[in-house]
Amino acid sequence: MKKAAKIVVIGTVPMLFFGNYIKEHADNLDLKGFVRNVEDGSAEILIEGEIDNVDRMYELCKEGPKHAVIRDVQMTETKFQDFKEFQILHI
Repeated sequence: MKKAAKIVVIGTVPMLFFGNYIKEHADNLDLKGFVRNVEDGSAEILIEGEIDNVDRMYELCKEGPKHAVIRDVQMTETKFQDFKEFQILHI
């Protein structure tokens, strides 16, 4: 079964490292969507894919790359948007 989710990662998550970390795992897990920084310094991830893979991404967000300081990770289910690929968006 498929699942769509929004993951918010609160902490110090420099997009240079964090975005590449998330994209690499999203590609490996065949997830579609995007990651972007939010003005408060947190990161927002919208992903779609198999339930187990979305849940695995949630766990990977808790770990983060070595240059990130993760204080909290929140996931909520969302409506499917039928993304075609996974992208790193820059504001």
